[in-house]
Amino acid sequence: MRKQRGFTLVELILALLISAILAGIVIEIIAGPIKSYFWVTQRAFLVQEAELALDILEKEINQALPQTIVTTVAPNRQSVAFNKIIDTGFANGDNKEVTSFIVLTKLDESIQNDKTVWINVPDNRDPNKLYQAKFIKQQNVAHVVLNEKVFLKQNKDPFMFHVVSELITYYCDAKDHELSRLENKESALINNQIKACHFDKAKDQHPIVFVNLEVKSLSKEPITLVRPVYVGDPL
Repeated sequence: MRKQRGFTLVELILALLISAILAGIVIEIIAGPIKSYFWVTQRAFLVQEAELALDILEKEINQALPQTIVTTVAPNRQSVAFNKIIDTGFANGDNKEVTSFIVLTKLDESIQNDKTVWINVPDNRDPNKLYQAKFIKQQNVAHVVLNEKVFLKQNKDPFMFHVVSELITYYCDAKDHELSRLENKESALINNQIKACHFDKAKDQHPIVFVNLEVKSLSKEPITLVRPVYVGDPL
């Protein structure tokens, strides 16, 4: 009976090497699309998260009192701060120097409850200044009582004033990689994903704030989103 011949050690080693090479090629072919899928999915998630944060920021800057917008640059922190317009009304003053005036238009009920608010009026000395004030009702007539004297531009003609929010600040922290909003208390909009951000205020017929966000991604290059945000109605 003929003796059967087996594989030599060299043949086994060659077979294993060829199998390993073929397995590597197959894995690379399969892994490529899988990596691309995860990269695209993560990128879409990060872009969506950044877009949502930009939507919140844009909505508030749209309502900002233009002269209150301030952008600051620090080594690890960039920010944009402003006071948002809550309501706008018209009023009459008895003379140019006043500490109170009569409101001619109806304002939001939340304002007219003896609550201290910030307002902007056409002051001859400083038109950009904000004053603390209270809205009170006397004989069903709404009055604004200021914490200091205002020098009005007009005498007996109606003038426009704005009721504004407390100072709102959006800032990026390069160390913590966060985009946060601060008004009385802090809230993070994006956690551990921000590489850098920039806020630039452009002076035009309608003020614009350019917001630039750089978001970390799986690739070496960050995802960059740029959005021009109009202050008020650009039309």
